[in-house]
Amino acid sequence: MSHAKPMEKPEAYSAFLTKCTTLEQLRAHVLAYEDLALDAVDIVHKMTTADFKEFVRGLKMERRGKFAGEEWAKRFIAVLMPEPMFTISAIADEYKVPFAVACIRLKEVQPELFERHA
Repeated sequence: MSHAKPMEKPEAYSAFLTKCTTLEQLRAHVLAYEDLALDAVDIVHKMTTADFKEFVRGLKMERRGKFAGEEWAKRFIAVLMPEPMFTISAIADEYKVPFAVACIRLKEVQPELFERHA
């Protein structure tokens, strides 16, 4: 159900999270961004239906500008803001380059960021 495209800006990833109405949709969406969201993939893969409901509850709060809580953040922040996307976005902003350019360069100089850790 995801509309992911390679090298899409993180805003597209983030916006589509809100549109996921089932755990299966969330898993498919995050998996579509797997190389940019490894930590999120691991979290959503382990999620139960109850976890998904808790994620959605907190996501709605966060979208309204209210902090969903420390516990929610510890459990789900990587889904909302995966580490590779976060790092690439920061570099793109710092160097004033497109997200895709920062991503390509980071894959060259720091490939371990895009590798799954056991």
